[in-house]
Amino acid sequence: MNIEPVVQCFDKIVRDIQSDLVIVGSGERIAGNKVPVVVKAIWDTGAYGSVISPRVAHELGLMPVGVKPIQTANGIYEAYAYVVDVMLPNKLVIRGVEVSESDLKVCDALIGMDIISMGDIKITNRPTTKFFSAYRPKATRRLSPVEDSPGL
Repeated sequence: MNIEPVVQCFDKIVRDIQSDLVIVGSGERIAGNKVPVVVKAIWDTGAYGSVISPRVAHELGLMPVGVKPIQTANGIYEAYAYVVDVMLPNKLVIRGVEVSESDLKVCDALIGMDIISMGDIKITNRPTTKFFSAYRPKATRRLSPVEDSPGL
């Protein structure tokens, strides 16, 4: 399976790496239509699991599959859990992802290590351009610092 990596280029250092993400309800726990929602998502290597906002859960008509504790910078609390299908910017679909619901301030989803660890990520810091790449499946060989970076 040869899937193109997710690649983003920046002309400066950024606080976070955001991508458009397509989310749709998975399985039978959907109260509404199975219509996908496109959201802004942050790639968060500090998040164990992926997260969606209450707005996304409501818009998709999701029904919780349970409640689980999640830990944030503000402490630990109980959050609804849902099962969704996620499509990354490179059109790779990951089915049956359990996500937690949380109020997110700057986006509607976090891509956590549950998804990130399915592949490889690389951040390249060059004087004029910064690159972010996400690969899936995991690379079978070592990635060089400039490999697959446009313009280098």
